[in-house]
Amino acid sequence: MLSDGSYAKGRSSAAFVMVRPTTTTTLAKTDLRSYLHGETTIPGNKKDHNSCYRGELGGILVGVVYTNELCKKHHVTTGKCIFGCDNTGALSAIFGW
Repeated sequence: MLSDGSYAKGRSSAAFVMVRPTTTTTLAKTDLRSYLHGETTIPGNKKDHNSCYRGELGGILVGVVYTNELCKKHHVTTGKCIFGCDNTGALSAIFGW
Protein backbone atom coordinates (compact mmCIF):
# COMPACT_ATOMS: atom_id res chain seq x y z
CA MET A 1 0.00 0.00 0.00
CA LEU A 2 1.31 3.40 -0.93
CA SER A 3 -0.27 6.71 -0.05
CA ASP A 4 0.45 10.37 -0.53
CA GLY A 5 -1.14 13.58 0.58
CA SER A 6 -1.27 17.09 -0.77
CA TYR A 7 -1.90 20.56 0.62
CA ALA A 8 -2.79 23.54 -1.56
CA LYS A 9 -4.92 26.65 -1.22
CA GLY A 10 -5.97 25.79 2.33
CA ARG A 11 -7.26 22.27 1.54
CA SER A 12 -5.79 18.80 1.88
CA SER A 13 -6.32 15.74 -0.28
CA ALA A 14 -4.88 12.23 -0.40
CA ALA A 15 -4.68 9.11 -2.51
CA PHE A 16 -3.64 5.49 -2.07
CA VAL A 17 -2.86 2.53 -4.29
CA MET A 18 -2.46 -1.16 -3.44
CA VAL A 19 0.31 -2.91 -5.35
CA ARG A 20 1.61 -6.45 -5.28
CA PRO A 21 4.90 -6.89 -3.39
CA THR A 22 6.51 -8.16 -6.60
CA THR A 23 5.71 -5.00 -8.57
CA THR A 24 8.90 -3.74 -10.21
CA THR A 25 7.62 -0.95 -12.46
CA THR A 26 7.21 2.58 -11.17
CA LEU A 27 3.69 3.82 -10.54
CA ALA A 28 4.22 6.55 -13.12
CA LYS A 29 4.41 3.81 -15.77
CA THR A 30 1.53 1.74 -14.38
CA ASP A 31 -2.06 1.66 -15.56
CA LEU A 32 -3.80 2.19 -12.20
CA ARG A 33 -7.09 0.86 -13.54
CA SER A 34 -5.77 -2.63 -12.84
CA TYR A 35 -5.00 -1.84 -9.17
CA LEU A 36 -7.15 -1.01 -6.16
CA HIS A 37 -6.81 2.70 -5.56
CA GLY A 38 -8.72 5.65 -4.21
CA GLU A 39 -8.59 9.32 -3.37
CA THR A 40 -10.28 11.70 -0.99
CA THR A 41 -10.57 15.29 0.08
CA ILE A 42 -9.69 15.54 3.75
CA PRO A 43 -12.57 17.01 5.79
CA GLY A 44 -12.23 19.81 8.30
CA ASN A 45 -12.27 23.56 8.66
CA LYS A 46 -9.88 25.54 6.51
CA LYS A 47 -7.96 26.64 9.61
CA ASP A 48 -7.24 22.96 10.39
CA HIS A 49 -5.47 22.49 7.04
CA ASN A 50 -2.33 24.43 7.86
CA SER A 51 0.29 21.93 6.68
CA CYS A 52 0.86 18.90 4.46
CA TYR A 53 0.64 16.62 7.51
CA ARG A 54 -3.15 16.44 7.44
CA GLY A 55 -3.17 15.22 3.82
CA GLU A 56 -0.35 12.72 4.43
CA LEU A 57 -2.04 11.30 7.54
CA GLY A 58 -5.39 11.29 5.74
CA GLY A 59 -3.85 9.15 2.99
CA ILE A 60 -2.62 6.66 5.58
CA LEU A 61 -6.02 6.57 7.29
CA VAL A 62 -7.93 6.11 4.03
CA GLY A 63 -5.62 3.25 3.02
CA VAL A 64 -5.97 1.52 6.41
CA VAL A 65 -9.77 1.92 6.50
CA TYR A 66 -10.13 0.68 2.91
CA THR A 67 -7.91 -2.34 3.62
CA ASN A 68 -9.86 -3.14 6.79
CA GLU A 69 -13.21 -2.98 4.95
CA LEU A 70 -11.87 -5.12 2.11
CA CYS A 71 -10.70 -7.75 4.61
CA LYS A 72 -14.08 -7.73 6.36
CA LYS A 73 -15.96 -8.10 3.08
CA HIS A 74 -13.86 -11.06 1.96
CA HIS A 75 -13.45 -12.62 5.44
CA VAL A 76 -9.67 -12.17 5.46
CA THR A 77 -8.45 -12.72 9.03
CA THR A 78 -4.71 -13.26 8.56
CA GLY A 79 -1.96 -11.75 6.49
CA LYS A 80 -0.02 -8.52 6.38
CA CYS A 81 0.12 -5.24 4.57
CA ILE A 82 3.29 -3.22 4.05
CA PHE A 83 2.64 0.50 3.99
CA GLY A 84 4.88 3.00 2.21
CA CYS A 85 4.94 6.61 3.39
CA ASP A 86 7.29 9.34 2.20
CA ASN A 87 6.54 11.89 4.91
CA THR A 88 8.44 11.10 8.08
CA GLY A 89 7.47 14.56 9.38
CA ALA A 90 3.81 13.54 9.49
CA LEU A 91 4.66 10.28 11.22
CA SER A 92 6.86 12.14 13.71
CA ALA A 93 4.05 14.60 14.41
CA ILE A 94 1.50 11.86 15.12
CA PHE A 95 3.75 9.40 16.98
CA GLY A 96 5.98 11.94 18.75
CA TRP A 97 9.26 10.52 17.41
